[in-house]
Amino acid sequence: MKKELLDKLEKLAEDLPPNTLDELIDELGGPENVAEMTGRKGRVVSNDDGSISYESRSELDVPVEILNITEKQRFMDGDKYGRNALEIVMKSIVNLDSPMVSPPPDFPGDFFKDVRQGLIGVGLINVEDRSGILTLDKGICVFSVSLECCWEYHRSW
Repeated sequence: MKKELLDKLEKLAEDLPPNTLDELIDELGGPENVAEMTGRKGRVVSNDDGSISYESRSELDVPVEILNITEKQRFMDGDKYGRNALEIVMKSIVNLDSPMVSPPPDFPGDFFKDVRQGLIGVGLINVEDRSGILTLDKGICVFSVSLECCWEYHRSW
């Protein structure tokens, strides 16, 4: 009976979407290029042969308990998709540059305007009173979490 259930789960897994966060990390070049600050102990990764597997987030020189702090520092230092990538994304959001990646085609509304309004709403983007110029808050390092929330919100539609 156990084997039968496992076989059914394996078959069902073929039709289920991948974990959104793991899919996004994979699309951006994998965990060696993306700083993850989630508190998760492991992640699902795509292997070269197309299979998927679960791996621990811990590293040889960094225990999982302090991995988020280490990942944040790597992000801030630009060792992983950090300040440069964030700057490119933010320029798209505040209309200073055209986006490198098109917004989701089935998003109902103006994706960048909605993200901009959301980031203004939580205080990550400030609007200057007189000029209307948009500026970034110094706490922008949490932007990746906000972007992940937008991605999750979009995928739930």
